[in-house]
Amino acid sequence: IRVAFAYDFRLREGGEEGWLSHVSIGGGLDLGFMRWRYKSTDQDTTDTTTSLGCGLGALVGVYDNTKSVRVNFGLAYQSGVKYDFDIAPDILPAFDMPQQLNAGFTFYLLEGMPLRITLDSQWIDWSATSETPLFAGHPSFEDAVNFSVGFEYRIHASETVFLYPRAGIRRFDAPWDNADDLPMTGAFKLVLD
Repeated sequence: IRVAFAYDFRLREGGEEGWLSHVSIGGGLDLGFMRWRYKSTDQDTTDTTTSLGCGLGALVGVYDNTKSVRVNFGLAYQSGVKYDFDIAPDILPAFDMPQQLNAGFTFYLLEGMPLRITLDSQWIDWSATSETPLFAGHPSFEDAVNFSVGFEYRIHASETVFLYPRAGIRRFDAPWDNADDLPMTGAFKLVLD
């Protein structure tokens, strides 16, 4: 559950072209809720927990000629959310919600600005969500950095219908260096087949 507030500071009049047209800032307070259930032949355990987190963001109108070019820069931070369960930690490894930092540019191009191009990067703090490996010499989880690029084109299909075909690609960074020697969290080693 998130409660959020944002405000836009206009640095130029509406319809006026130029650099730095506006700056928007926002913040949010998060209430995370999780229910955890572990069921086996000899055990049935349930626990719930809540935790607080927050998010901050900013959007800068870098350039706008109001006709065929608009450039925005965005930056967003999401805090980690730590959960405290009463279930014994030796049942299964548990990861908290990691903190994240996102940054990117959006370009609106062509006459009437129907083409939108996005360039984004994302840092995820996986290393802080896992425990240190119990056994020496085993790797732990690492932070990840993802990159993406996307394209969207607005098509005016009729008086009341617009179509937005999209395409994009994302470079996903796994939170480990070696796929043949996967990381550990506490006494548990990740195994992928």
